Amino acid sequence: MTFSITMARTKINAKDLEQLSAQIRSQSEELRGDLFLLFVRTTDVFNRHLDFELGRTDANRTDLAILHNLITHNGSLNPTDLAEKVFRSKHAITRAVDNLEKEGLVKRYSVKNDRRRTEVTITKKGLDLAEAKLAGRGEMIERTFSCLNKKQIAELKVILKKLKSHLLEVNPVKYNYIRNGIIE
Repeated sequence: MTFSITMARTKINAKDLEQLSAQIRSQSEELRGDLFLLFVRTTDVFNRHLDFELGRTDANRTDLAILHNLITHNGSLNPTDLAEKVFRSKHAITRAVDNLEKEGLVKRYSVKNDRRRTEVTITKKGLDLAEAKLAGRGEMIERTFSCLNKKQIAELKVILKKLKSHLLEVNPVKYNYIRNGIIE
């Protein structure tokens, strides 16, 4: 009864709904359609799991990704490069860097020959924090992948690298830094 009331309010044609439902079921029965939905759902669950795990240590993905990228790029990057590497908007990076700077984890510097440009540099306190977070990383990874044996982990790595490579080829967004091996 609730379903028909909802349909009436949103003016959904029952026949259209049935056709779409049948089409989705049909696609799901195909290997790739089913795999796609499984991958999307697993990605959602994984991201929630990661947020939960990081929340145990008062960390968030964006801040850790910024610190990680600064460390792996000789300690300094400009905000535009950080936005590209962390897959966040420039505005989101500005907010995150503001917060990291307030905590003393990074410092902004103007570029000498071009005052319009800034560089974000990790501080000693930022390095210390990243090192402390790294200590718990092994435990988090173990909890996350403990259901897989070494062979399955190796197979999963190969498959995910192949999929990532393919997606980077078909997606026009600039992700060249991943192809160059900086982030694996």
